[in-house]
Amino acid sequence: MPVLSDEQVVERLASRTPQEADAAVGEIMRDGARLTGLLLKHRGNRQPFAGTSLFNPRASILLPIPTEGFEIPESQKYRVITAEVAALYLISAIQRGQLHFSQAPLLLDPAEPQGSRVIANTPERVARAFDAAERWFRTDATARQSGDPIATSGFRWY
Repeated sequence: MPVLSDEQVVERLASRTPQEADAAVGEIMRDGARLTGLLLKHRGNRQPFAGTSLFNPRASILLPIPTEGFEIPESQKYRVITAEVAALYLISAIQRGQLHFSQAPLLLDPAEPQGSRVIANTPERVARAFDAAERWFRTDATARQSGDPIATSGFRWY
């Protein structure tokens, strides 16, 4: 197997082949924080994430997977995991030192009343979370050692 550059590993996160996308997740978690800047470059990549390794094996949540000839219902469209969301989730996972720290890579607003919380990756939520992660990344390395990269967005992972 050829040795891949950091850029190639992070680019494979957007592979349409589930095995390649999952292998990229494993390598990204192994290589850790040095890939954060490259992961941030996935901002705006709304291609569906083909892998399955981001999902907590204990989670009972079902997420839609877009396939050719099958249209995702409007009610489920913001529950599709995209390459940009996978990259953002991995930044948080690297910071925590573990991949399965939440049930699924879906954003929620803890300020919403519990009975009416929306768990979804709307474009607005993802943009705010990316803004927070980019601000966090620009801080000095010591400040980055603690804290959640998306905390200042007001959202957390489900």
